[in-house]
Amino acid sequence: MKIATITNKTNSGELSVSKSIGNLIIATDVAVGGFRIEKVTIYIERANGNNVYLANKVDLASFILASTYGSSAVQSRIDYNQIALCELAVDGGIFLDEKETLKIEFDGLDVTKKYDLFGVEEPEISNLLYFFENKSVSSEDTNKKIQLTEFDMMVLNNDDTISDISLTFANRQVIKYLPFELEILSKDIDPISVFGEVHGHGLSTVSLGYPRKLCLPLISVDFLEMNKEQGELVNFMVRTIKQV
Repeated sequence: MKIATITNKTNSGELSVSKSIGNLIIATDVAVGGFRIEKVTIYIERANGNNVYLANKVDLASFILASTYGSSAVQSRIDYNQIALCELAVDGGIFLDEKETLKIEFDGLDVTKKYDLFGVEEPEISNLLYFFENKSVSSEDTNKKIQLTEFDMMVLNNDDTISDISLTFANRQVIKYLPFELEILSKDIDPISVFGEVHGHGLSTVSLGYPRKLCLPLISVDFLEMNKEQGELVNFMVRTIKQV
C-alpha cells in the first residue's frame, strides 16, 4: 500500500500506518550514495503511552543497508534511482493492537528530490522486530572499546579516520582488521548491493557495496575496539532483534 509521497520538504511529518506491515519500501530519485543528512524515525504508538521505538533519527543510508544486507539488493529503474525493501519484522507484519499505530518520520530530506513510501502487508503477524540504534566514537577519543553482544549487525561510515578495528569473539579470540580487510569481507558476504538499469535502456548494472558504508555481521562478536585519529567523530549504527 502507498503510504506517502514526499517532495519539496525537509521533514515528512509523522506518517501513520494502521495496518500490520512487515516491510517498508523506500523509493527515491536520490542517487545511490547520494544521501547526506537524511534520518528516519519509526515507532509503535501504544495506547498506554509506552511507545516502542524501532529507530530514532538513525542515518537513512545505514538503515537501508542494514535492512537489505545479505538478503536483497537495492534496486533502481527509470523512475527511481533507489528502491529499498527494508525489513521491520521477522517473518510477518508488526502486530498492532487496537488503537495502536506505526509512526514513520523522515528528517533532513533534499527538497529537490522525491521520496515515495510503501508498506508491505504480511499474511502472518510477528512480535519479533528489528531495532536500529545510533552509536559514536567521540572526536577526542583515539581508542574506544564497545560492547556489542546483543547486536547482530553494524553499519560503519568507511573513511580514512579509522586505522584498525579489533573484534573480540564469543570464544575470547581477538582479531585485528584493517578497514580494507573488513570492506573485502563485507563485500564477499553480500557481493551485489545495488542492481538496476542505466537510464532505462535495459542495460543492467551492479555495484559492489553501498558507497562509503561498511556493513559487518556481529554474530558471535562480543566487543569492538576501534583505533582512530583524534579530532574526527565516527558515527555508526547497530541493529538487534527483540520480541515485543
